[in-house]
Parts: sequence; C-alpha cells; structure tokens
Amino acid sequence: MTIYPRGRKQIYVADFWHRGKHCRQSLATSNQKVARQEAIQFEGRLANGDFGQKSVTKTLAEAVDAFVRHRETEGRRRKTVVKYRGFLESFVAFACAHGITKPSDVTALQIDEFRAQRRPTHSPKSMHNEGVMLKCFFRYCRVRKLVLENPMPRWCSKSRSQRRGVGRTWNKSRASWRR
Repeated sequence: MTIYPRGRKQIYVADFWHRGKHCRQSLATSNQKVARQEAIQFEGRLANGDFGQKSVTKTLAEAVDAFVRHRETEGRRRKTVVKYRGFLESFVAFACAHGITKPSDVTALQIDEFRAQRRPTHSPKSMHNEGVMLKCFFRYCRVRKLVLENPMPRWCSKSRSQRRGVGRTWNKSRASWRR
C-alpha cells in the first residue's frame, strides 16, 4: 500500500490492490503524519477482510424465493421451477438446522456436508443435477450481491461416463458387446 497526496488540496489517498483490482481510498487528511496512521489502520482492516463491498442482508429463504421468481420470469417450465423450489427448500431446511440464516454464511464445507447427507438416497445423476442447481443459485446470489464470494466457484461434477457407470464396451476376445 502506498499513500500520496492528490488534488488541489493535497488530500492523501491510499493506493492498493484488492481482489485483483486496483483501488484508491481517500484518507481524508492533508497531514502526512495522520495519513500514515490512517493507512496503518486501513491496512489492518484489509488484512481482516473488513474492506470491500457489503452484501445485501437477506435471509436464505428470501434469497431462494427471489431466485425461483427469477427463474419463472426467465421462462422456465413449471416442472423445472417446482424442482428448483423443492430442492432449494430442502437446502434451506438443512441450513436452518445448522444455524445458517443468510446466504453469506454458507461455506463450501457445509455444501459438501449437505451433499454427503443426500448421497445415499440419490442417484449420481440426481446428485449432479442438484450440484448444478446449487451452483446456479450461488452464482445468482453473487451477481445480486447477496454473497461476497461464491462458496462453489470451481465446483465440477464427475464426467458423464463416471455418472452413468462404465456402460457398454466392445469385448475384442469374444467380438461382442458386453455390460
């Protein structure tokens, strides 16, 4: 972080990079000594993660309702919207049972725990589809500033062949198809 005076009144600003973006923050003083003290405090807030955009405070249930309404206005079929609503309501129930009330409180570990809880009763394809729904929901939350960071930004499911199983293969020794 560097500080330097700017403008006609020589007000000091802090110049730094945050999350890959170049930022400048006014220190609101023309006194260099005070500016240094402010910069040190500001650097502490940066280190703690207190700086940056603030997320909109909505409950998880309100965020789910907003997401489902968004999907309806996008023209999704009724069956798809019902599927989204049912799945996300089960996620909200899981989250409430674990003391999570806001979308910004959800972590990747909690999502993994939720998915592990559902794995015994769901097929691999259903697990994949539910993962896609969760990823879409959190991407929606990120764009609408309901969360500061997407808890599943680089999530990827198994490949198609791993979801379905091996499938049919050609048996060269018998020259026939086998399962």
